[in-house]
Amino acid sequence: MNDFFMGYTGEFAYSVDSQRRIAIPRDWRSGEGDVFFLMPSPNKTLRVLSEAGFREMMETITKGTMMDAKAQRALAILGSQMQRVVCDKQGRIALSPKLKEHAGIVDGAVLVGAIKEIQIWSKEQWDAQLTDASGIDDAFSILSQLSSQGPADRLASAVKEVSQ
Repeated sequence: MNDFFMGYTGEFAYSVDSQRRIAIPRDWRSGEGDVFFLMPSPNKTLRVLSEAGFREMMETITKGTMMDAKAQRALAILGSQMQRVVCDKQGRIALSPKLKEHAGIVDGAVLVGAIKEIQIWSKEQWDAQLTDASGIDDAFSILSQLSSQGPADRLASAVKEVSQ
């Protein structure tokens, strides 16, 4: 990423090659060797976090989980499903078969800038999202609700999302 990073924005449609590789847009990476963390999302998409984003997420969701058996189980499930990837010279990463299947990606995928993270959608799923006229209104409503929650509420929501 550039020194002055304003967030992941835009969308980029790509085909996925026979080795399950997909390119990360140049503006979203600093070059060869960039590390990202991929994880499944409940909505049949993939979340892609930078190293810094991954550290931030882990600091948030691991606080107070040391003695909580349910939280430890959720972290184990999350960790087992995650994939650490490194960009090659062309900025490509390889999706694991399990993550590719989770997102329903066959030939085409869309990388979507979701401000603090990247999301990978199957082309069909993303096209369906764009045809939903209430999508923008729903997005602002949800973000408004989240901004009114305190840190404990956001942590509970994050752990709940992981355990689903």
